[in-house]
Amino acid sequence: MPVASKMEANEFRVLYVVPRQRLADKCLEGRKNIISFSGNFDQLVVLKKAISAHKPKLILTGSSVPRQAGMLTVEQSSVILGKKCNIPVVTVLDAWGYYVERFGISNGRISFLPDLVCALDETCYQDLTKLGLPSENIVITGNPWMDQFSVTNRAVTSKTQKNLIFVSQPLAEANYPRKWKYDQCDLFNILMRAIDVSHLRLQVHVWAHPSETVYEWHKLVCEYSGAAVLQIDKSREFLAAADLVLTSHSTIVYQALHLGVPCIVLRPKFNACDDHLPDRLGLTVKVLDQNSLGDALSKTLVNGKKMLRASAAIMKSKKIFFSNGTATEHVMSELKRYL
Repeated sequence: MPVASKMEANEFRVLYVVPRQRLADKCLEGRKNIISFSGNFDQLVVLKKAISAHKPKLILTGSSVPRQAGMLTVEQSSVILGKKCNIPVVTVLDAWGYYVERFGISNGRISFLPDLVCALDETCYQDLTKLGLPSENIVITGNPWMDQFSVTNRAVTSKTQKNLIFVSQPLAEANYPRKWKYDQCDLFNILMRAIDVSHLRLQVHVWAHPSETVYEWHKLVCEYSGAAVLQIDKSREFLAAADLVLTSHSTIVYQALHLGVPCIVLRPKFNACDDHLPDRLGLTVKVLDQNSLGDALSKTLVNGKKMLRASAAIMKSKKIFFSNGTATEHVMSELKRYL
C-alpha cells in the first residue's frame, strides 16, 4: 500500500514519487515536505488523490524501466498527471541506458517528457539529445546516489588471498526488455570452473539479490567446499575492500567502480549488451566465455586497480561517469528554481 506523511496538507511542497526508496533519499534527507509511495497500487488513482489533497508545487521522480511492454511506470504516470494539472515534473536519472523505454520514445515522439531531466553526465546528455529530448529540458547534475561512493584513490595493497564478490542478478526472472540466454546460477558455475582450472587463490563471496531465495544460493555455494561463501555483509565497506567484482548486469558495478574496485562483466553468448556505459567507456572487462574468464581474472587481479585509477582520473576531468560528490547539491539547486 502507498505510504504518506501525516503532516498537514498545506505543508507539502514536493510530491516525491519513486518505486524504490534510494534515488532521491540522499538529496531530500531530513526534509519533511515530501510524500513518497511504495508497493503495488493503482498508480493513477493514488497520484490523483495525492495531488488533489496536497496541491504540490513540484513532482519529483526517479526513472525506472517498464517491467513489460505497455505497462506504465509510476514515474511515467506522474509525468502524465503533472502535465494535466500544470505541475512541473523533475526526473532524476540514477542509471544509464534504456532511455527509449524510460521516456516512451517512438517514431520521434516522446510520450513522457518531464519539465526537467537531471542527467548523469555528459554522455547521458548527448544520448538524450540524440534521441530527441530538447536540450532545454536537460541539465547535467551527476547522480546523487553516487555521492556516497565518491572517494579519493587508495593505494593498492598486496594480499596472498584475493576476494571476489559475485553479484547475483535474477536474470532468469527478467525477460523485458532483454531476454537473457543464461541465468545467475549458470554464471556462478562458469566462474567457479574458471577459478579451478586457472588454479587461482580466490575467495568468492556471493551477494544474493534481495528478490532471491537465500536458501537456494546456500545449497549451490556448499557444492564448492569453502571456495565460495554466501556473504551477508553487503556494506559499502565490504565492497570497497574487495579485490574484484564479477556480475552480468547489476548497478553494483557503478558503486564498485566509484570505490576503485575493478569489475568483470560475464555475458556468455550475448553480444547485445555492448551499449552499457561502463563497457562503452572501457571501465569494465567484458567476458563472453569460460575460456576467456580465467585469463581475465588473473590479469585484472594484478593490474585492474591501477588501470581503473588511471581511467577514473581522465573521466573525472571530463565530467564523465564518476561523481565528484556534489550531485546532491546540484540537484537541490535545480529544485529551488520551481519552489
